[in-house]
Amino acid sequence: MKEENDAFLRELMNDFKIEAREHHTAIVNNLLLLEKGGGAETVKNFIEVIYRETHSLKGSARAVNLTEIEKLCMSLESVFNKIKKGESRIIPPMFDLFYKTLDLVDHYIKRIDNSSLPAINIAPAIAAIEVFGGVKSNIIVPPAGNKNEDQIPKEATVFNENIIEAPKSSNEFKQQDGDTVRTDISKLDNIFRGAEEFVSVKTSSDYLRRRLDEILARVSTVRASIGNYDSISGKELSKLKREIKGAEQDLADFTSQYSDFNRTAGRKVDELLIAARTTLLSPFTSLLAIAPKIVRDLSKEFDKEIKFITEGERTEIDRRILEQLKDPMIHLLRNCADHGIETKAERVSSGKNIEGKIAVKVTLDFERNVILTFEDDGKGINKAALINSAIKCGVIKNSDISTLSDDDIYNLMFASGVSTKGFITDISGRGIGMAVVAEKIEALGGKILVTSNEGKGTKFTITLPQTLSTFRGLHITCSGEDFIIPTTTVEKVTRILPDDIRIIESTRSIKIDGEVISLVYLSDVLNIKKRQKSSYESGYLNILILNSNNKKCAFVIDDVFGETEGLIKDLGSQLPHVKNIYGATISGSGKVVIVLNSHELLINSSEYKSINERPIFETDSGENSSTAKRVLIAEDSITIRSMLKNFVENAGYEVTAAVDGLEAFNLLKRNSFDLVVSDIEMPRMNGFELTQRIREDYDLKNLPVILVTALESKEDQKKGLDAGANAYIVKSSFEKSNLTDTIKRLI
Repeated sequence: MKEENDAFLRELMNDFKIEAREHHTAIVNNLLLLEKGGGAETVKNFIEVIYRETHSLKGSARAVNLTEIEKLCMSLESVFNKIKKGESRIIPPMFDLFYKTLDLVDHYIKRIDNSSLPAINIAPAIAAIEVFGGVKSNIIVPPAGNKNEDQIPKEATVFNENIIEAPKSSNEFKQQDGDTVRTDISKLDNIFRGAEEFVSVKTSSDYLRRRLDEILARVSTVRASIGNYDSISGKELSKLKREIKGAEQDLADFTSQYSDFNRTAGRKVDELLIAARTTLLSPFTSLLAIAPKIVRDLSKEFDKEIKFITEGERTEIDRRILEQLKDPMIHLLRNCADHGIETKAERVSSGKNIEGKIAVKVTLDFERNVILTFEDDGKGINKAALINSAIKCGVIKNSDISTLSDDDIYNLMFASGVSTKGFITDISGRGIGMAVVAEKIEALGGKILVTSNEGKGTKFTITLPQTLSTFRGLHITCSGEDFIIPTTTVEKVTRILPDDIRIIESTRSIKIDGEVISLVYLSDVLNIKKRQKSSYESGYLNILILNSNNKKCAFVIDDVFGETEGLIKDLGSQLPHVKNIYGATISGSGKVVIVLNSHELLINSSEYKSINERPIFETDSGENSSTAKRVLIAEDSITIRSMLKNFVENAGYEVTAAVDGLEAFNLLKRNSFDLVVSDIEMPRMNGFELTQRIREDYDLKNLPVILVTALESKEDQKKGLDAGANAYIVKSSFEKSNLTDTIKRLI
């Protein structure tokens, strides 16, 4: 009985999760529309929907004993009930509190599947909502365009400032075991019909097995007769010949029947797979539902006016792909809002509408690929800044600039560490977001294209398969081992003579179709033993050229066996990520074969392009000692000062430490440094003052400055930016890599 009750509760909770997400999305979307305002009747409808959806979610939460969700919804419901009746009115500052409260609701919905998410004190949110519930008025005031001078009640402001926001952990968004999905019943009908058709496949398979048994028995009889060939008479020999001929005919008939069976079975398998995959198709509505609020939050964060437009959100894609698109979407929206859309003053001065625009469009092409575009009408991409950042990060060299096309330049943004933003914080400007986007899209079998028109805007076009279908790859060997390479990244397979290899700037290269491409041995990148020269007795080298997001490299391999099809399996929780490996599949012979990660191969190949097979960025120890960059650290805490000095020295820099801003400035006037790392709160001269003095000094004004501080507020970050700092790192979220990566990027 207990097992039955547990199963019932699990089923009930799964139903609640689906229903709760629908209610939550409806509340947020109508709240966004309400904030934009409209006519009295329109506003009234938005309020009614919010009230009704909140009431329904409250009741559902009570049914499954989720008291936090119930209490939060009850407080929202009470306010909107008063607003609906005209007993209270909406004032613009209330919306931030509503959104924070709904973020808490969303957090507790996600906590159903992930008990590791922390419990949050909801009392401040409920108290603040109740204060709003006491605001009395007989008029509902539409928020849009309203020059309302009303202020949040003092008590509500205090509560609002102390509300703990739900943490935005990436773990919240991962698919959990036991997830359910709603699907059209007609899709299930197609699967059932396809499964029923396999009854005929089973019958045909059994018939062919019996026919093969009969042929084998007939062949065994002939073989036994041949064993006594010397005693066979002429009449018996004629009979034996007829038996052999009959067996040959039976075998020919069987081969023909089996070919027909194989085609029929293959077609039915394909049809069933297609039908099954359609059940996993979900509209982009479920992903884009959160986008308006993200854009709204970004517009407030960057103090910009942004209009958000979507088109084609009913287009369907594999739910497993959709779940992996959340992080790329957030990064792209942030990129458009932060880097793309100009400030209000900049837009006005350039003759643009003060309100910027971000548009997301989803379509299907004739090959059933999903085309997802993110477009803004901002300032476009600063190609010079992008190139300079890429050079600082070691992605390209000065000598490469003349060979770069626009596509090459735009694709530099996907390299880790590259960013055009002049001011770096813990969440922006470190050049990580777009690298994440490229890796995610690549892993999903897609590609991303960037186009930009300086002064007019930027467009990101993502092409993705509609379903995670069976995997197609190229079966190759390297150092005697079998591997599979995704065909989506294979540009060409060819053969060259060793004499075709050229050395260009200490890098092995070959010329293919007029294009010079770097050449490495795949065995080097995979760190496996090379084949002996006898393996290439023909005198040729087999070459595999990979291309991902316009990054190309040629790899020397042993051989190519052709295309293969299968399903990719990951390597399990014991091996969550192995360098250069995507997963494994089973070949037609039943052998487990490793599937290589093309994106990582192309990135890691750069370490093996030098003819001496050392990383291209390695230098002689003597050279390092004479050209080490000098960093000045200003920090009054001896503990933190020692820690920072250790981190920076271990990264290969020469470090000098100062106990406060004044000592640091005096050292700068007497010595030469390449970068300053400074705390803010210090005696005699704080970090803001030090930064400002540096910018005012003719000899020091271009010196990069990184502020590492415990001050987390946006006001302090803005103060650091205004003072002239290049980067701002908060100590509470400090990581060694944050600092060293930022130093590397700036010098």
